[in-house]
Amino acid sequence: LLTLAVTLWLAGMVGIGGLKVQAAQPEKTVEETALESEGTSFFQCSVTDQNGNLVFGYPAPQDGIVYLFLPHTVEISDLQVQCAGEIRGVSRGEWDPAAGVLRSAFQKSGDTVTVQLADGEVRIRALQSDLPSIQLELNQTTLQTVQSDKNIKYPGNSVYLTNVDKSADVTAENCVELKGRGNSSWQKYEKKGYQIKFSEKTSVLGMPAAKKWILLANASDDSMVRNMTAMELSRGLDMAYTTRFQYADLWIDGDYQGTYLVGEKVEIGENRISLTDAGGVVMEEDAAFYMEEDHYFYDALLDTHFTVKESVSENEEEIASAMTSFQQAVDALMLYLYQTPSDQVTTEALSAMIDVDSFAKYYLITEYALNREANNSSFYWYRDGEGDVLHLGPVWDFDTCMGNEDLGADQYFAHFYNPLMNRLLAAPAFYDRVCALKTQYRSVFAGLAGTAERFGRQIDSSAYMNYIRWNTLGGVNPKGYSDFSATYRDSISGLKSWLNARYKAFAVQRPRLDVRLSEDGTKLIVSAGRKTNRPLTLAVWSSENGQDDLQWYPVTRVSDGEPVFEIDLAPYESLGVYLIHLYEGNGEEAHIIDASLYDRLPPAL
Repeated sequence: LLTLAVTLWLAGMVGIGGLKVQAAQPEKTVEETALESEGTSFFQCSVTDQNGNLVFGYPAPQDGIVYLFLPHTVEISDLQVQCAGEIRGVSRGEWDPAAGVLRSAFQKSGDTVTVQLADGEVRIRALQSDLPSIQLELNQTTLQTVQSDKNIKYPGNSVYLTNVDKSADVTAENCVELKGRGNSSWQKYEKKGYQIKFSEKTSVLGMPAAKKWILLANASDDSMVRNMTAMELSRGLDMAYTTRFQYADLWIDGDYQGTYLVGEKVEIGENRISLTDAGGVVMEEDAAFYMEEDHYFYDALLDTHFTVKESVSENEEEIASAMTSFQQAVDALMLYLYQTPSDQVTTEALSAMIDVDSFAKYYLITEYALNREANNSSFYWYRDGEGDVLHLGPVWDFDTCMGNEDLGADQYFAHFYNPLMNRLLAAPAFYDRVCALKTQYRSVFAGLAGTAERFGRQIDSSAYMNYIRWNTLGGVNPKGYSDFSATYRDSISGLKSWLNARYKAFAVQRPRLDVRLSEDGTKLIVSAGRKTNRPLTLAVWSSENGQDDLQWYPVTRVSDGEPVFEIDLAPYESLGVYLIHLYEGNGEEAHIIDASLYDRLPPAL
């Protein structure tokens, strides 16, 4: 037991210039204290905030400085720093050895004090941002325990939230539930996301009152503004509901956690997604993490899974009924799109099944941002019972897009890989509506680079603290996407450049492949719908079996200057949806330039 205690204590310390600097001060045994005295000097520091909570110094090994990351409510000039260690003197301020307190040493954010120790020195730097602060004090648990399993809920914690002008202060003691949140981001990054739940509806930073609130870490986005920029785009396009967020600095048990987005959970509620029918549901199209949910189903026509994220009813039978009704509505839409020639799809028929503008705007937002994750996860639909049509939204999860996922500003994604958008955009009625909305909201798209810059400036001082705490700039992104920028300003500059280029390049895409069945029913005839001097290759496979029946086809013939492919259907035995991708170029230079679908459905459908 003694060995375990010593190991844990040592693991919590960071070496700086031959010193052992520790952020917090756990209780130590006599043997541990002796271990300190026999080794290098020991030092730690902390301050007490206006709520009586300790804020611990953070020892940053990358620059050999102990940082005091301070909530904006702390008056730096009045700072009293509690210090522990064999302190012989300080470079500025008043050192009270009897009380172990350093006073009047800091006047503003960025000030640094050098502390002389028995066998070395350590520098302390006070930093403070101008964002709201959230201080979370855990009760009968630790952050390490919380991070061991994101699904366990820990009740009875305290939250102290203070806006910069104190207009939205929240004090909730011993009544806040905490849990982890996130999927791949939870697995890949040290900086974690969380969910808090108040015991009663609470307004947070001026946002409408609710119990559940999300703390987004934005760990995969070096700019930390992509989510907010996307939400502004959604709001600018007048989506029926856009989740609200505000920036804040977060401390948990006195340890600074960095810059976070505090915002609304995607859920049913008076001030969120307003559904009232017993069959009302919010569904997530999720091909990646559906098995972690209680209720889900596979939809063959879309080749993906849906999970029930929220339901009006808590009755299991009613949830099952709502889920079945939702799937039937989705399949009715897809059968109509698969079985109706594209030029015969009408706005009137679509409007009887879907909220057309929500689908068109969802496409514009996600495709403009090149958000690939929105095509296989965090893709939300909702429906207020059988008397309602299908709606898309709200948009969610934009931390890996807009140029940090190795996709250029002139590239496209959604209609290549999303069966829903592929079929909708193939229909002139829907395509024309998307084009009209793009024109209507031209100024919103044009202003996105400025929006990103505005948010970057808003959180600049907080981002500086965040990247001292996490030290990821200039490093490799654990998700395997583009490396993180060398500096925070570089991350904002890169995002602005991408958004400006995207505005110039973006055009609404429409599948140009003409796919039809031969008269004898044995072949697919695919016309490329373009003239090119570069080689073309067609890839065809069935969604029913993944890609185990993937076949590649060269051009069969040229008709009126357009390449034509003939696909023998004999090798494909399964019914269902077939994906068809057209590639241009040779070898590694080949890239997808168009896509379409073919529905080989049972006659009974």
